[in-house]
Amino acid sequence: MITSHMHVKAPGFPRHPKDDELVNDFMSGFSLADAIKSELMERGYDGLQLIDEDWGWLVVAFNRASNTELRVMVSSLADPEDDDNSVVEAMIAIYPQKLTKGALWWKKDIAGEVRSFSQVVFNFLRNTPGIQSIEEFADIK
Repeated sequence: MITSHMHVKAPGFPRHPKDDELVNDFMSGFSLADAIKSELMERGYDGLQLIDEDWGWLVVAFNRASNTELRVMVSSLADPEDDDNSVVEAMIAIYPQKLTKGALWWKKDIAGEVRSFSQVVFNFLRNTPGIQSIEEFADIK
């Protein structure tokens, strides 16, 4: 379940050579995803991973205090028909993935934690030079 998302343009975070490793060669977002990962590391999240996907990049964060894994999708909105995909445009989405050790995350109220995590990510995106927020949506229950 996607809990909140933001559409951004990130001219300050251009295509990175790692973007060429994506299945779809017109996709991008590594620099932006890596910056989000660094921000989460500074905020005390651990178990951070940056994973390439066919739609862009996935940042995985783990909150040891609650055993919750949260994910940030940096889904490239590049148009394969466009000859110039130099400005990174992406949909950033936040969602909880699971709790570890067999716990049933859907039976535990994690809305507050997801809200807090989303706030960290979206405040970073709103306040970082080189990123323009186009549209925001919230869907946290």
